[in-house]
Amino acid sequence: MAQQRRWKHCELRGGDWLDAGTEPAVTFYGHTLQLLTDPDKVFARFGNGTRGAVKQAVKNGVIVEISRDRSAVRDFYALQVQTRKKHGVPPQPASFFDHVHEKMIEGGFGFTSLAKVEGRTVAGAVFLATAKRAVYKFAASDSEYAKTRGSNLVLWEAIRHLIVNGCEQLHFGRTSPDNDGLRNFKLSWGAEEEMIPYTRFETKQLNWVPVARHDGEGISNLISRALPSAVNRFAGEILYPHLD
Repeated sequence: MAQQRRWKHCELRGGDWLDAGTEPAVTFYGHTLQLLTDPDKVFARFGNGTRGAVKQAVKNGVIVEISRDRSAVRDFYALQVQTRKKHGVPPQPASFFDHVHEKMIEGGFGFTSLAKVEGRTVAGAVFLATAKRAVYKFAASDSEYAKTRGSNLVLWEAIRHLIVNGCEQLHFGRTSPDNDGLRNFKLSWGAEEEMIPYTRFETKQLNWVPVARHDGEGISNLISRALPSAVNRFAGEILYPHLD
């Protein structure tokens, strides 16, 4: 089918079905949190630092809003532009998140969680979900308000929302093997860890080949950080989805 459709290659994620002799081209960590019916029991499984950060956010007066409104997605996108610039990567175009809202969130397959301090949005995340499973898909924050611990409360209130609505699993997405900070952050929420192999099949050569990926720092990251936000957004519109 791939040859008939003239695909250059197929990238496959997960390897339980692969032949024993097929080696993965690259491997990422995956983390899944099992959502018990009692939020307090889920909270008790978090690391001490994570529980403390959530409690600190409440003391700091952080308020979290769970929403399916388009306005919430746009508030999140403003943070996303800041966060991607800090990481040295152009943001996805605004139209991408408009489509996420229209095709997923508006239809009941997700929501936005926003943390606010005195009316200002300081952190947020976008979750995609079915009845039983959810994905912590996008996260962003205002670095000036990092000490409020808004990002931690955003995730905790989203977890509580998922539990109340009968969700059973929350997946935290992939993590590069060399990103110990992000890996430890996800583990601190009581998530179970697994390895996710990536393989690529080239349709012309009819064989499995390495996947060219690099998650480290590069000159493009430095340039992106230096660009004005408007220019960075324009670059994202041109380059996305080839950035991730």
